Amino acid sequence: MLCGKKIVAVIQARMGSSRLPGKTLAEIRGKPLLEWIILRVKQAKTVDEIVLATSGLGRDDEVARLAHQLGCQIYRGEEKDVLNRVFEAALAANADVVVRVCADNPFLDEKTLDECATAVACQGFDYATNSYSGGAPPGTVSEAISFTALREAHLQAKAGGEREHVTPYVRTKPHVYKNASVPTPSWLARGVRLCIDTPQDLEFVRKIYSKLSAKELLSQEGLKKAVQLAEKMQPPAIVFLTEARRERGIGHLMRCIAVASQMRKTQPERKIIFLLNEGVGRQLVEKAGFEVRAVKFDAIGKPNAQECTRVFSLIGPSTVVTDIFLLDSKISQACIPGGNRIIAVDDVGGRKMHGHAIVNPTVVSEWYKYEKNSEFPRQQLFAGAQYLPLKPEVLKLKGKFKLGTKASRILVTMGGGDEFHKTLTACNALEKFLKHHSSSLGKITVTVVRGAAFDAKLKSSLARLCAGNRSFKLVDNPSNLPQLLCQSDIAITAGGVTSYEAAFLGVPQIILPRTIEYESKAATQFQARGAALTALDGKQLETCLSKALPLAARRKMSVAGRKIVDGKGAQRIAQIMLGK
Repeated sequence: MLCGKKIVAVIQARMGSSRLPGKTLAEIRGKPLLEWIILRVKQAKTVDEIVLATSGLGRDDEVARLAHQLGCQIYRGEEKDVLNRVFEAALAANADVVVRVCADNPFLDEKTLDECATAVACQGFDYATNSYSGGAPPGTVSEAISFTALREAHLQAKAGGEREHVTPYVRTKPHVYKNASVPTPSWLARGVRLCIDTPQDLEFVRKIYSKLSAKELLSQEGLKKAVQLAEKMQPPAIVFLTEARRERGIGHLMRCIAVASQMRKTQPERKIIFLLNEGVGRQLVEKAGFEVRAVKFDAIGKPNAQECTRVFSLIGPSTVVTDIFLLDSKISQACIPGGNRIIAVDDVGGRKMHGHAIVNPTVVSEWYKYEKNSEFPRQQLFAGAQYLPLKPEVLKLKGKFKLGTKASRILVTMGGGDEFHKTLTACNALEKFLKHHSSSLGKITVTVVRGAAFDAKLKSSLARLCAGNRSFKLVDNPSNLPQLLCQSDIAITAGGVTSYEAAFLGVPQIILPRTIEYESKAATQFQARGAALTALDGKQLETCLSKALPLAARRKMSVAGRKIVDGKGAQRIAQIMLGK
């Protein structure tokens, strides 16, 4: 007992991994992976009891049997709802503090684990982790959470990522919970990957274990040596410096995730790290299976140069992709040290960019002009919508959209953030339009998307509007937005990434730009190429609706949109990153 609190380590493990089935019992240096995890947890001085939380499925019987033989208590519950499984395991063990352990982290640092447990048990924190400090490599993150906070997360968390990863509900609410940032030791805070998610990860860990002596396998000195070996053996990391903000939405982040997913396919051995502002973006990146290092941004959206350079010094030489709206050459140079290969993704042009290559994935040709940068005399420019990276879930739906004879389903989606409340403008115009044309239009349904970064006032206004009109349906931050696009006859978008996704799928659209200087120019180009109609206010939107409803008009937009975006943008950027 520490400070009168019972500390319980809950190890979550199962055989049904999607990327590496059976990894929990994979052999490493003569022992199953799970056994190494349990032996490392037993090195911790604060842990009173170890509980294995696995599923009730038959394929996990051997997992439970091994853990029992090694002296662990066993809890078996739901496979997919990991938060429920961890909570029930902690409840059964009468835990006061829960140390969460993933069974794919064979290099867990027991001293950092003890520090996290101490912060919660003795210092009054609800949650403690070394991932806040920005230096913990995948496979070495420690977490401790009070049972009270865990119970609240169990009762309140709704999002899939919150239930899959157990702690996001608490760790992303510093205004509600008292969260501690435990420093990662400098020797551990390196740019290496030490977890096991893929077959390549497993072979890499096996190679490291083979180079450690029997004495080093469970010692701190052995862990230090493992980190040093990993640094020498792993290729340079891939780093995405990007943003997800209410003012700008999440489009920049989502296209970086698309490129990262492509790079994971072509070079699975390379570590991929996201540097971005704390907030909604972290959950999206972690859900996609990538590591996050949070850095501060100022009020207008510029990253903190000092924090960025500190993180880059830990990661080492990398291939860096920058995708931030306000990241010009001066800011980028201050954030990214020399020795890195830099690819600058930019939408607006007309300025000097810091990078060996510039990718401008827009439809606006006047934005393809950049000032020369003497530091990069051979700087290359790749411009056009053919470089627009699309998410895998969008690419899977190629050819799935079918034009309906009658337009009866309208989707309003203005991105993850909507600072200017254009979603409300669109809904008010639609409500008025449907009322005036009710006799001739027949039944029309309107699906309204509330983005993750919408402010409270906008969310409330949309809720009231939709509650008072049966034709309107409200959807919060849907994970199946591409499917919603395919199920719609007309989409009302903002000129950002979703507009390009709609074009690729062939969905007719009306673009209502959120910002005059940026999205309106993209909207004009979509209209000039026949792929969309453009409205700048509610009245113009009503006019555009009348023009877009006929089948011939929608067919023209559908065909034209598919010609603009071919879906190979992520592959092209991946080739640029590789210098090909």
